[in-house]
Amino acid sequence: MLPGHVGIIPDGNRRWASKRGISLNEAYKIGLDKLIQVIDHLFDRDVRYVTVYAMSMDNCKRRGKLELAILRRISRIAFQKVMSNKRIRSGEARVTVLGEPWIVGREIGEMAREVMEESRWGRDYNLTILYCYSGQWEIERARQGYTPASLIMLPPLDLVIRTGGYPRLSGFLPLLADYTELYSTTTLWPDITLEEVDRALEWYASLPKNYGR
Repeated sequence: MLPGHVGIIPDGNRRWASKRGISLNEAYKIGLDKLIQVIDHLFDRDVRYVTVYAMSMDNCKRRGKLELAILRRISRIAFQKVMSNKRIRSGEARVTVLGEPWIVGREIGEMAREVMEESRWGRDYNLTILYCYSGQWEIERARQGYTPASLIMLPPLDLVIRTGGYPRLSGFLPLLADYTELYSTTTLWPDITLEEVDRALEWYASLPKNYGR
């Protein structure tokens, strides 16, 4: 059985850059291309909901000015590529951005708003991008009585694929993660292959689904 909702934590870009002796800018570009490839592959496998932990609240608030400038530049490219994606343009997929993208700049916030507006009638597939997001941010908003309708409409999170070797969820959609399975791999994000993504799906399919029974 395939998971209905897959999360991705693409960890390891900075370590990959250091290991290869290349710039962070180049590493993030390569990581972005791999992310788009993996998302398309999951949709091709008929996984209907994919959520990506693009940037945590800590990423947005604690990274140095130089790295944040790089991430801002990569974010522009990312939103442009999302808006030009064949599934978005054909009305097959809807995109939701959860978090506070305005923190890193007005342009990024506007691009996030635009991609949601452009794809709002997407029918078959759903991409959620967590951007300047944290689990505590989500919980605090729920306490205040404000849970985005886009979050309420998401099904439970079945599987999270995390690269980089740290086997933790890091506050990934806590309101939807009761029975989430975590596939953790030491592979650094830019090195992940579609074969390993398929292994994660097969691993998930092999697990008993008891759900507390």
